[in-house]
Amino acid sequence: MHIIHKTTRSSFYILLISFFCMQPFSAQAADKQTVPESESEIISLSRLNSPRAVWISLCSLSRQYNKILREEGYTRENEEFLHVLEEQIATCYDLQEISPSTHIDIAMETTIYLSEIIARFQPIDPNILPDRNAAFKEIKEGSPDVWYLDPLPISIARTDEGEFEGEFQISRRTVSVAHRSYEHFKSLPYYSGVDYNYLENYFLSPGPALPTSFIRILPDWMQTQYLHNTLWQWIAVFIGIPMLFVMLYFINKLICYVSKKTSQIVAALLKLLFPITAILLTVIVCSFLDKDVFATGHLIAIVKFVEYFTILVALIILIGEVSKLLSVLIIKTHKLHDDIDTTLINLGLRLCSIALSMVVILEGLQRMGFSLATVLAGAGVTGLAIALGAQESLRNIFGSLMLLLDKPFVVGQRIIIKGHKGVVESIGLRSTKIRLLSGNITSIPNDEVARGDIENIGVRPYIMNRFKIALTYDTSPEKITEAMDILYDIFAMDENDPEKSKRNEHVNVEGWTPKISLLELAAYSLNLGVMIFYHPASKGPFYAYMSMINQEIVARFHEAGIKFAFPSQTLYIDKDTE
Repeated sequence: MHIIHKTTRSSFYILLISFFCMQPFSAQAADKQTVPESESEIISLSRLNSPRAVWISLCSLSRQYNKILREEGYTRENEEFLHVLEEQIATCYDLQEISPSTHIDIAMETTIYLSEIIARFQPIDPNILPDRNAAFKEIKEGSPDVWYLDPLPISIARTDEGEFEGEFQISRRTVSVAHRSYEHFKSLPYYSGVDYNYLENYFLSPGPALPTSFIRILPDWMQTQYLHNTLWQWIAVFIGIPMLFVMLYFINKLICYVSKKTSQIVAALLKLLFPITAILLTVIVCSFLDKDVFATGHLIAIVKFVEYFTILVALIILIGEVSKLLSVLIIKTHKLHDDIDTTLINLGLRLCSIALSMVVILEGLQRMGFSLATVLAGAGVTGLAIALGAQESLRNIFGSLMLLLDKPFVVGQRIIIKGHKGVVESIGLRSTKIRLLSGNITSIPNDEVARGDIENIGVRPYIMNRFKIALTYDTSPEKITEAMDILYDIFAMDENDPEKSKRNEHVNVEGWTPKISLLELAAYSLNLGVMIFYHPASKGPFYAYMSMINQEIVARFHEAGIKFAFPSQTLYIDKDTE
């Protein structure tokens, strides 16, 4: 006779969920719940309000599932109905520590293992389990909220957290030891008068796409079982998954080849096809291996991992490609060029894609069975390690943000920084590249650029030219005045000479007319100071203008007999008569 024991001591647990091995319920239990005859009754069977209700629900659902599987197998007609039954069976188990992606698979495998165990013992009457009122009465009296069945290890417990908090489910311990317990009991003979072959019906039957008759004619060596999967199932998985990656490789190569011959926008659109195709192909192949090849146990765990990992990587790639496409569309739509705005847009979209990718990674890892708390803790430790190991890189990234937001210069402008003078070619995440006048490119870390003194030549409104004209000391005051008048005349506007006026209009902008003075009495010359402001700040025309002006100065001074001074020394010798 089977006796229920309730104790806090952990004893061995195994769920006793079988259908064919169960004898008919007592009249009282049968009145309360019976096996459903139509699909519309399925939902009502999954009742978790008491230990007895959980047991009756599980046995009823399992009986119907196994009956359909034994008599019809997996077909297109009953596939959806069987899936509904699987979902209802899964609710009878506490699967909070199991990856959500494998809830149904683990629940069904546990059900089959426990069914095989129960088939080896005398059936248990569900009425020995308490109903809801009796269960809460026992809990209120101080009894633990766990119920065990002997001699079979069975555990039904009150769920204390999660979606089914306050309900009753098959315990986590029972789920975790179901396979191990089956290995322990499988050497026992089946109980007289019960059905068996649950493993063969469930684990070794193909899905709707593979006729059972075709599988049955395979050679005996192909039917050899290893970890509850036949050899043909192992072969199908280890051929299907490599073929998936081979197809994805060639699809990627084809897309890259075609995109090189198209415009930038079309290429960005084409590159979206790869992650989308990868997701679709992965779902199709893994669904076939799961539902038709019907991989189970360790094999289905491999398939599920490949499926979720591949989809996770494809989603991250998709986010990156969408970011690139948006960047191209924004730049093309607003007709932006390769300047600071383009860089800022690219950086902003890249940071947004990284943030979204992190959310996808966390959600994906959680669905793959990793604890969110563990993932976040690991991410925190990893982030700290990266931050400590990449301080220099992070400083440069923040320096680039400061440059992009403050905009002390833009791409294409000529600047002077840290002794380097040249044109800014690009502003990257790590460094700023400057094309020197010599033609060489120098890269300066953005952290140093952001903290350095920057002279932006590219934003000047004019080119100021300040120079001296040295006259000899024997130049008379009259000639000095004449020299200054000549200089004023050279730079002056002349209504009677349109060509001269047009030439000098660049240095006679209102408020910025030429300045000429006797600047200093130097060691070996009288220096006239000249200061002009050339508008606009265009180096080519400025150099041409100054070449023409200098030639005219030399010609006019030579014509007026005004001599230019050059460095010289005069030596006086005093004869000593003594």
